[in-house]
Amino acid sequence: MSLICLVLYNSPPHDVNTTTYMDSVNLAIYEFFLFQSGDVFDNQSFNGATFAGFVWIYFFLNVLWVVVSVYVWSQDISKKTALWSYVTLAICLWDFIIVVILGADYGKCLDFVRSDQLNPIVLEMICANAILPVLVVAAKGFVLWFVNVALALLLMNAANQA
Repeated sequence: MSLICLVLYNSPPHDVNTTTYMDSVNLAIYEFFLFQSGDVFDNQSFNGATFAGFVWIYFFLNVLWVVVSVYVWSQDISKKTALWSYVTLAICLWDFIIVVILGADYGKCLDFVRSDQLNPIVLEMICANAILPVLVVAAKGFVLWFVNVALALLLMNAANQA
């Protein structure tokens, strides 16, 4: 998913014909996270450039996780699982940081909507449709996040006792 975000961020912007509701949702997500210049609302933390930086870090963490997973799988796993656990915990920490920042951005977007009297209902819908789906995807299902943290801690503990 991070690779797809990088490709979309680095591809030239294209004209979007917003004839359907989903077209408008796609445009809102693109303008919030993938458009390379400018903020959509005041004090926006995740503009296009910041989001791209976070996505690059995700990409490298995921590549590292795959390499370490293959390494652990191909070796005697008694001590190697600690390395896998550290990488998994780093990804979980990164997930947590992004979820917190996206939540703060959603609050800032709603504050901006309340201060703008043009069309607050439409603007609130744009905030919700642009930020909340990305927030849910970043959280990767809250149950799985807790499972990953628990598994990483258990494997780290088992590796350190071996």
